[in-house]
Amino acid sequence: MNLNKIWRLSRPKKRFLSVAIDAVFISLSFYLAFWARLGRSISLSESNYIYILGGTILVTIYVFTRLGLYRAILRYLTFHALAVVSIGTAISAATFGLLAFYIDSFVPRSVPIIYGSFLCLLCGGSRLLVRVLLSEVLNRGRKKVLIYGAGSAGRQLAQAMRSSDTHKVEAFVDEDVAIKNP
Repeated sequence: MNLNKIWRLSRPKKRFLSVAIDAVFISLSFYLAFWARLGRSISLSESNYIYILGGTILVTIYVFTRLGLYRAILRYLTFHALAVVSIGTAISAATFGLLAFYIDSFVPRSVPIIYGSFLCLLCGGSRLLVRVLLSEVLNRGRKKVLIYGAGSAGRQLAQAMRSSDTHKVEAFVDEDVAIKNP
């Protein structure tokens, strides 16, 4: 599969793709949560599930947008973005539960919790997977570098080389046994 087409998309197209994929993940998590809890799939027409799913998708995409998840550049994805996914997922699960309560649909209390777990795994895991794939593509052809000196100067050099297109820091070497990593 050639991922270069996706990497070369404009930022608005990548954002739209992220939103569309998240909407699919929300729907998939919705169905999987019921399947995991009840042991069967559900029909959207029964018990007004279509309204719960639609409202949950809208609120979740809005929350993810407000939290800045779609502004994050996957190449520089940090654990902060995963915290944002977790917060957004918690709000989404609460929305799911509240909508089910107010629409008066049959939803076991554990289903929104299961839904939140699936959504967090899908949204967070997919972003980590894309980051790893992108990192592999970007690291090809880079020379591996060993830095002598693990003190402040060595750390500054490693930080400066992190943005290098030609070199990749592999390890530090130092004579000082106090710095030694166990």
